[in-house]
Amino acid sequence: MKKMLVILVAFIIFPSLLLAQTPEQARRIEEQKRENLRPTEGQTSKVKKKTPPPLDPIDLVYFAELMLKKITYRYDISKAIVILMGVENQFIDLGSQITFLKNENILPKKFDKKEFDVTKPLRKGLTAYMFCKALKIKGGILLTLFGVNQRYALKELVHQGVMSSGNVKDVVSGEELVLILTRAGIYMAKKQKIKQDKQKT
Repeated sequence: MKKMLVILVAFIIFPSLLLAQTPEQARRIEEQKRENLRPTEGQTSKVKKKTPPPLDPIDLVYFAELMLKKITYRYDISKAIVILMGVENQFIDLGSQITFLKNENILPKKFDKKEFDVTKPLRKGLTAYMFCKALKIKGGILLTLFGVNQRYALKELVHQGVMSSGNVKDVVSGEELVLILTRAGIYMAKKQKIKQDKQKT
């Protein structure tokens, strides 16, 4: 049953995450399209077709192992966020991932001064906070007035359909984290498409 679930989720998640292109990947593909539209200098018998560079492969082992976890830990979300941001090949080890999360202000400010203990179970509040920051969700009045905190971040992500409701202290399962990552990828892809459509008009 678990194997079937992993296969089912794989078919759901991976196309979604592939749609969530990084700005660099989107730029390369756009440049390639422009190059293909340029007029050729004289007609040649053979036209060389250029294909856009392939997107980075997704770590299937990571998702398969994650799906089977009853309890996830903070190191799980560190990798999940870098995958979402499309920088997993640049930040491979845990130390560099945490540095990236701090530099991008994805980790709560309190971890600037104290250690981010990656061995602690991952809770829903921290998950909501980090995904909210990674997705750059502006939010409603509460987030605008009080800034991002775990409780308001959770409410906002439930509203956006990225997370399911619950208590900020609830421990996140592997299946739930995969689902959140999938929905976050879909949210990011939609946001990117809206931005591109606005630029065209």
